[in-house]
Amino acid sequence: MTDSFLTKLDNLIEKVKKMFISLNAFQKEIEKLIIEPESSLEGLLFTLIIKSENKLEIPFGVSQNGEPSDIKTIQLSASTDLKYKLWKKNGGDLNWSQDDEIILKISELIYAYWKLESRDKFNILAFKSDNQYLQANQYIKYCLEDYKFITVLFCDLDKFKEVNDRFGMSVGDGVIEECIILLQKVVSKKGVVVHRQAGGDEFIILYPTNSTHEALLISEYIFDEFKSYNFRIDDVKIGLSIGISFTSKDNSTISINDLAEKAEKAIKVGNNVKLRGKYRFSKQSYVIKNKLSDTNLNSAICFIKSNLDNPELFNSPWLALISDFTFSYFEKGNSPFDNDLFNKRLTELTNHISPEIQADSLMCLENNDSVILSPEMSYLDIAFAISFAIFRYRIMNKEFIKNDNKVNVKYSEVSKGIVIYSEPNRLLEIDLLIDGDLDKELDLGFMVNIEEKKNEKISLTKSFRRALLIDIGHNPHNFSKEIFSDIIVIDDRPVRGGGLPDFWESTISRLISLVKNNSNVENVYVLGDKDYASKTIEKLKDIVNWDKDLEQISYKTGQKISNIKYAIGKLSNKISFHSDEQELLYNLATLYKSEFTSKYSQKSVPSNLKNNLLSRDIIMKSISLRNKDGCIVKSIKEAFPIVLEIARKSEEDNAIFDQAGQELKELIDFKVLLSDPQNDMIPSFYEQDKESMEKYFHDQFIDPNGLFRIELNENQQYDAVVNHVSKIIASPEKQFATRRAILVIPHKITKPEDISPLGLVSIRIIARFVKRKILLGYSYTWRTVEALVGFPYSIYGSVRFSQEITEDIKCKVPLPIQKQIEMGEVSYIAHSLHIFMDEYGQNIAKSIVDEASD
Repeated sequence: MTDSFLTKLDNLIEKVKKMFISLNAFQKEIEKLIIEPESSLEGLLFTLIIKSENKLEIPFGVSQNGEPSDIKTIQLSASTDLKYKLWKKNGGDLNWSQDDEIILKISELIYAYWKLESRDKFNILAFKSDNQYLQANQYIKYCLEDYKFITVLFCDLDKFKEVNDRFGMSVGDGVIEECIILLQKVVSKKGVVVHRQAGGDEFIILYPTNSTHEALLISEYIFDEFKSYNFRIDDVKIGLSIGISFTSKDNSTISINDLAEKAEKAIKVGNNVKLRGKYRFSKQSYVIKNKLSDTNLNSAICFIKSNLDNPELFNSPWLALISDFTFSYFEKGNSPFDNDLFNKRLTELTNHISPEIQADSLMCLENNDSVILSPEMSYLDIAFAISFAIFRYRIMNKEFIKNDNKVNVKYSEVSKGIVIYSEPNRLLEIDLLIDGDLDKELDLGFMVNIEEKKNEKISLTKSFRRALLIDIGHNPHNFSKEIFSDIIVIDDRPVRGGGLPDFWESTISRLISLVKNNSNVENVYVLGDKDYASKTIEKLKDIVNWDKDLEQISYKTGQKISNIKYAIGKLSNKISFHSDEQELLYNLATLYKSEFTSKYSQKSVPSNLKNNLLSRDIIMKSISLRNKDGCIVKSIKEAFPIVLEIARKSEEDNAIFDQAGQELKELIDFKVLLSDPQNDMIPSFYEQDKESMEKYFHDQFIDPNGLFRIELNENQQYDAVVNHVSKIIASPEKQFATRRAILVIPHKITKPEDISPLGLVSIRIIARFVKRKILLGYSYTWRTVEALVGFPYSIYGSVRFSQEITEDIKCKVPLPIQKQIEMGEVSYIAHSLHIFMDEYGQNIAKSIVDEASD
């Protein structure tokens, strides 16, 4: 035993003295002590023995094999002993020189945990002075280091006053003692039970949790213990009511007093009248009610059937409790066909919850960050919670219900009750609070099967999500994202604000990988305005013909040919296009209701993508600007791979997130100077897209209704600037370097707070006079440019429009002057040049750079 270890043992004793501490927390501290390098202990096992009619033994600590070096029992009170076993390192009897000291300190540690001075006549911790409140507050801070919440349960016994009045205080004390045993049995190792006032009938339980749902589970377990316990007091039935409050790391300064008061108020209504036999949260949340509709019902079906791997699906802890209750009922071996027993237990549970039934609505769709703490729900919500548990249990127990069974729900528009049953043999039937005719029926579809997989641990992540969504744009949706295996977002803003085509290559590459890596995906749904993703739509509709152009698709997407072939076989005739959510959810719900055997989902790995190493680095020595600021090159063809390489290798601190939550690297005020802009205008990667590039230029720069042209023509700006430059050129004796030849495209502002800029900001025409030549240079400023598709299209449009402006100026000057005019350099500035960080776009960019580097 080293002095260092004794010091750490002393420190632990002082730490435990300063706070209430649960058995689990105490065990954690013991485990840390045992593994100290200087420790001379190998094991330290405690058993808390509560001597009552039903003797309760609670072990905790670190056990070891073999005979312990020391065993000792310490009497903590008349009804409580604590036994410990101690193992020294290397085994054998204690023979250290400090034997007596360690035994003394272990005993001191036990008393520090037990806190005899803080206990009342029932041997339970009690708030007897300010010191106990300080110790409770310290435990709150301690718990929030490892848990999301510290939950306080305020437990108030029902009808206890009647016991004292009728039978006397000695009988009442016996009831209190029995209640303490029951509470400690449920709370077990994780929580701390404290008397609100020494000897009273109110208890505070400090319980660390990671969800609000867990607080309801503990409350229900306590109710179950009290319900089944016989207090032997004639016709007085002892019950209790529980108020629940909680705090998180964000509010860790709140005191136990505040939490206890909030929890107590949770079970008081009206004129301080207690809600008997119920449990309630201290604060209520605003509930957004989803009106009952076919669309919302379809969304709920999709939500339930696609998340069978998530035991805590609902953000309403009340629905999570009902679902967990159902699952546990079957898990305990109860028959799903014993309808009377299940309905009896379910009725008891709903009596404890006493839900505020909301007709014509659904709460189970509110899967967001806000937690529904108010017990508001419809009977259909309850049906979905129960059905979710049935589907989940079917996965774990293949004999639960035969494979050909479906789950159905009967209900009414005003939701007076529900019936859940199983077809075709009606083996399962659950009735709940039936009052009136149930004239509607909801088909939840077939039970889900799991593929056979022997000797391997079950991993079901995303295994039940059978569809993938391609979402055009960033519009909010009324359905949960969790109903899809993955969502590929096509950024429609460059199409709307810059007239650019969508970058189909990245979308198709991502689609191929996601389908390859999740064999459960059966369908792909495309949602949104198809005009803003026309190239992607065209490719998706033509999937059956991909095999005719495998090499080109592989080149453009960076995907292996084998992966592309797999996607063709998997998705041919399985891609559907939708303009609204209602149609999509109907089709998706139909899919989720059909028969299905889930396969174990594979982990998505980027190894399916090409990962060629650069054969050599691009030489940057001839580039005069700093890399992050831009580059000087001859042509667009040369510029494209260089710009991609600069963007890819930019500093890590340039990584940002856009408004859609996508990570990207951004270069600010990035400049490309083209010294020979009219040669090699098409990058190699876009050789087959020359017509598309020319169409982009014509549609946006030339067409009178084009995004940019219509702005350039506003107030005859274009004609005025061209005439200004022509006039200077046409008069040799008055030629000068004008700085006024700038075309400007303003923001589109429909509301004071709504800024809707286009991609192009300004164009400057730079006339210079060199040795009887008139050179017309151009400088384009673009607001924000994506490197893979935005840059090549916009710089092509810039060069082509420079040619157009040059020709327009020539037409306005005499023939001898025309012969002197030449188009010079084109400068291209992007206020924000960015490249997305997803592996698919990055892989395509790297392939382009690799090809240019060979």
